[in-house]
Amino acid sequence: MPHDDGSVEAYKAGDSFMMPRDCKCTCDVKEPVRKLYVVLTHEAYKVA
Repeated sequence: MPHDDGSVEAYKAGDSFMMPRDCKCTCDVKEPVRKLYVVLTHEAYKVA
């Protein structure tokens, strides 16, 4: 995953990562992957 500063991150099987809201990035997928998305909302952080 390339960053604005030109640095690149690479991930392998079993890795996880978080992308901030409004992230502008490009993913270069080399092989089929299974993706799991979790969307956190403001309500998820409220303390009961």
